[in-house]
Amino acid sequence: MKCSRRTPAVLGVALATLFMLVVSSRLLAQAVVQVAPRPAVRLQRPVERPSRMLHVTNRRLAQRLLKARELLEQKQLQSAVRLLQSLIVHPEDVFFRESGPDGEDDPAVPFRSLKLAAVEMLGRIGAEGRKAYELEYGVTARRLLEKARDGGGSELLEEVARKFFHSRAGREAAYALGNRSLDR
Repeated sequence: MKCSRRTPAVLGVALATLFMLVVSSRLLAQAVVQVAPRPAVRLQRPVERPSRMLHVTNRRLAQRLLKARELLEQKQLQSAVRLLQSLIVHPEDVFFRESGPDGEDDPAVPFRSLKLAAVEMLGRIGAEGRKAYELEYGVTARRLLEKARDGGGSELLEEVARKFFHSRAGREAAYALGNRSLDR
């Protein structure tokens, strides 16, 4: 049998027509997919990966924070204020991990700054606690603020705002620093 030159063209047209018929017809195809069952997996606590950050901790300072929390619950505001302020003025900040409800360290709980926790506790201390703080540290903060205003140094203003923010003078120092920043 001899092929003519028109055979490839005829075959192309025939295939295209067949393809169009198949595509245009609404033939439904059914496929059966079987999924192999997976064995039951027990949910496990994630394995603690070693942190890439070195968290410097100090047990004695963390105990001060816990003691201040207890004193606040017992309404011994003056003693709690002294402990919290001692954490704020400490030359170095350290990190600690809050204990879980059972008192055990929970590796899922992130480390926190001890100074930040002390500042937050002073911020939530209430009106009586703010009064106790002002009585204890207001005069010291006011003297440093006056010294900073006389000398004109913003470093001393920063120190007053950072160490004694919860006093009137500390807030005034923070306000003055903000104004200086806006004036630039």
